[in-house]
Amino acid sequence: MNEKIPEKSEEYTDVEYTNAPLHKRWFAGIIDIFVMAIIALLLYGLSMIVTEKVPAYQKLSTENDKIQLDSGLYVKDGDKNRLLTFYLDDSEKTDKEKKEAYSKALDEFYVNSLFFEDDRGSVSYQERKKVAVDDKSNLIFVLSGTEYVENGYSDTIYCSFYKNEIEKYASAQLSLNSKYSDNNRMIVIVSISELFICGAFGFSFSFILMPLFIKRGRRTIGMYLFKISLIGVDALNVRGKTLVARNLLLFFVGYVLSVFTVLIPLIVSITMMHLSKTHQDFFDYITNTYVVDTTKQDVYLDFYEYDSRKGMKKEASIEKVDFKLTDRN
Repeated sequence: MNEKIPEKSEEYTDVEYTNAPLHKRWFAGIIDIFVMAIIALLLYGLSMIVTEKVPAYQKLSTENDKIQLDSGLYVKDGDKNRLLTFYLDDSEKTDKEKKEAYSKALDEFYVNSLFFEDDRGSVSYQERKKVAVDDKSNLIFVLSGTEYVENGYSDTIYCSFYKNEIEKYASAQLSLNSKYSDNNRMIVIVSISELFICGAFGFSFSFILMPLFIKRGRRTIGMYLFKISLIGVDALNVRGKTLVARNLLLFFVGYVLSVFTVLIPLIVSITMMHLSKTHQDFFDYITNTYVVDTTKQDVYLDFYEYDSRKGMKKEASIEKVDFKLTDRN
């Protein structure tokens, strides 16, 4: 890139830069995203520790814990509730003991008025028993009155059926309890909101604060490591107001909008970067900036620095000339 843009003094910069290779931009971006993710996850972990001590959040968790225990599908294990199948998997109980515990829990759950106002849950359970088979396609339950009962196969086969019933069907039915469902929804909203905010802090550190800190070339950590820089259309360091505009655009479109539109703005920006002759992505195109390779040269902070260095180079070239004195006689 060879830019010649007039300044107020009607002087010109005559500086040549090479567009940053795409592989450098990719690797730099990956490093910056990695830094962003680490910061976001650390902040998220800390925020959840704080959130779990908030009385309103504790109330939601306590109510859900009680509903889980009332369902019979969960058991208390220390300070946490664990699904019955996970709890028994870690125990030394036999398949017969596990099978009996699973069967009892399911029979009680499907008639529990906290979750079922009628017999639809129990009917669905009996229908699944009706068609349940072993690995040789033999029916493992037989009709006895109005219910299907075990048909004499191994405890392991029945243990496997009941375990699958709890994990795949019964535990999903807890959402039929409106309070449990509402509490879960609120917990999820809080978690996603905190993750989004922590991600915003991580994004701001990697892509906004670092270019302000590494002033020359307005570099992120990844850009610094791969020796690429951001310059303005005048081939000088990006000015403050341009950087602010680019950062705001990057945050609201590159982060916020991308989160809510499945990364569509980022995909568009990356496509532009690959198709553009100058390798400008969407944010560079809008703010008239360029990402260049500065492996062998620096970015001038302003025209006065450029002019000063240019003058110093001229003086240095004069000082290096060898003068030989000769006798005129």
